[in-house]
Amino acid sequence: MSKLTGITVEPGIVSGKVIIVEDVFFDINSNSIDATSTWKEHQRLDIAIETSKRELRVIQDNREFSISLGDEAILEAQIMMLEDPYFIGDIREVIDQKKTAEYAVNFVKDALTASFDTIDDAYLRARRNDVIDLTERIIANLLDTPRVDLSLLNSDTIIIAKELPPSITASLDKKFVKGVVLESGAKHSHTGLLLMSKGIPALFNVEDAIHHARNHNFAILNSHESIINFAPTKEELEAVTLVKEDDSGVELTKETYSKDHVKIKVSANVSIQSSVEEAIRYKAEGVGLMRTEFMYMDHDDFPKESDENRVYESVVKSLEDVTFRLLDIGGDKFLPYHPKELLDEINPALGTRGVRFLKLHEQTLRQQIRAIIRASRFGTVKIMVPMVTSVEEFLWIQNILREEEIHLRMTEQKIPLGAMIETPASAIHVDSFAKYADFLSIGTNDLTQFLLAFDRTSPNFDTLAQSMHPSIFKVIRNVVISGKKHDIPVSICGVLAQNIKAIPILLGLGIRHISIDPNKMVEVKTKISQLKIKQLRRLRPLINHIETEEEILSVARRLNQST
Repeated sequence: MSKLTGITVEPGIVSGKVIIVEDVFFDINSNSIDATSTWKEHQRLDIAIETSKRELRVIQDNREFSISLGDEAILEAQIMMLEDPYFIGDIREVIDQKKTAEYAVNFVKDALTASFDTIDDAYLRARRNDVIDLTERIIANLLDTPRVDLSLLNSDTIIIAKELPPSITASLDKKFVKGVVLESGAKHSHTGLLLMSKGIPALFNVEDAIHHARNHNFAILNSHESIINFAPTKEELEAVTLVKEDDSGVELTKETYSKDHVKIKVSANVSIQSSVEEAIRYKAEGVGLMRTEFMYMDHDDFPKESDENRVYESVVKSLEDVTFRLLDIGGDKFLPYHPKELLDEINPALGTRGVRFLKLHEQTLRQQIRAIIRASRFGTVKIMVPMVTSVEEFLWIQNILREEEIHLRMTEQKIPLGAMIETPASAIHVDSFAKYADFLSIGTNDLTQFLLAFDRTSPNFDTLAQSMHPSIFKVIRNVVISGKKHDIPVSICGVLAQNIKAIPILLGLGIRHISIDPNKMVEVKTKISQLKIKQLRRLRPLINHIETEEEILSVARRLNQST
């Protein structure tokens, strides 16, 4: 079978030579040793621990790390574990029972991973892979077993493996690693989060991928459609190459205009260093959505204010105009140190998330706001409030922002505060929000989920997640009207903004600012340049009378053809 399917972690269409990363099997001696030899095993353990630390430091030093501190935090956590007296003490206790150092490390690994397996929460359970990664690194050094070194790759590659440890994933260079296909894997694992943050197309839970793959043969990964093709034709490979050449050959400018010279601001959604670099490369007009939650998710505790400030300053210096979304945790995004009582929510998508989480952690909110305020010295900065449902919630955040500006004596240039319109309540109540907000940002991912009443994390509803249901566009039109009435900007930062079929509709309804993933810039900017806004405006009086998705697509096609 040449084509296999799996679960999309990061979408994309790429080609490259297959590299199979096989599991390493350790020959561990379980026999007892002489009591007089235990000191040698302690000495071997000390050397293996120091070697493991050096290896992790080399990975840190040789990578340009995530501005969300994702890669760095994962590796730093492993180094801290190597210095943890309880972890090392448990290993030494097993050695003292007359066992070899490798047996002791493996014994502690099994005990720790077994405890993770009893946890119900998928995100926390996925942390077991971090323990396996670290302990297998120690064992490899004890037995002098070489580990895979993917940093030596020098051509387009698609990696095939059963699992991929976080420390190896952190070392992947997107320049050569074009895609990753795993036979197992959890989307909430550090491996999954790292691949998403790096923008490397990935497919998980591909059954028998290693069996069907052939080392050094070409393959095509189309994770948009959840397919890996291990036997592509020459024509299929040329088609993928053509797409790459089309992208690289397009001359992009920072400012984007329609065919009839209407300016459309196209900003980037970013969260990590690679996406910032891509935003610069593809001439994004600033950042329309800075996802701040990933630096929290990849820490073992709430990050320090100085760390947050360093990250935020880096983004502002690089892209000059940045809109920060306040910590948006909950739903399908959990912290390793998430409060236990919040993990037990039956329906987390409707639970303690966004601004509701922030109300329970006011000091964390204030710290984040201070870090953002300090970063505003280096460029234009705005803040937006996620999952807001009431004016009271918005005004509470607004008061804290103004208090912290006074506290830092930075009141001359007040930071604009916007409301995210991504709940039915905020959509219906949008006119009231527009009275107090400095701008509105439509988060179509959650808005679509709530309007159409489905769980967007479920693979059963992938088609609904991509929906162009008329109700969504009617809400968008109402938000645009409220923004114009109160003379404040309106933008969109969900995946709908990068849907080529939806762009003519959005522009026709009055959207003039979209924020998209950097790797979609070429396609989206090119599409905008082909459209005439004057023709698309004719959609506005029709929108309230459109009843089906096919009808709105048909109208958009007709208007598009007339441009």
